[in-house]
Amino acid sequence: METTETAARKSFIVMINMIAWMILITATGLGTIHVHECPVQPNLPIYVTVIGVTGLLSLLVMYLRNTLDDCLLAPFCSAFSFMLYLFIVCWFIAGTNWIYSIYPPNYVPTSTGDHCHRTLHILFTNRTLYVKI
Repeated sequence: METTETAARKSFIVMINMIAWMILITATGLGTIHVHECPVQPNLPIYVTVIGVTGLLSLLVMYLRNTLDDCLLAPFCSAFSFMLYLFIVCWFIAGTNWIYSIYPPNYVPTSTGDHCHRTLHILFTNRTLYVKI
């Protein structure tokens, strides 16, 4: 029989996973929708899209690895997830550089192309600040 502490822990993990899925799907969508709306730093929407997709992929690999106990794919999943996490860390460092290289950007679209979409820049500037703290 499951104790209330174990049930609460499982509920908490499920809730955190749902929040992670929502954030990563939102990041993928925002990066894709606003791919041409940051001419001052064209890598920023690509960064947001890739971080969302790789985050979703890492969650899927983690779920697959947890369901495969003594299968031949379990070591492959572990090695792949390690390489994926290493890529995410390097990509995060590169993206942080891209975000802060244009800080603060002009949010009003101009004909000179020195602007960036407000939601795209502010959302991920705040995210990198939270991770750094």
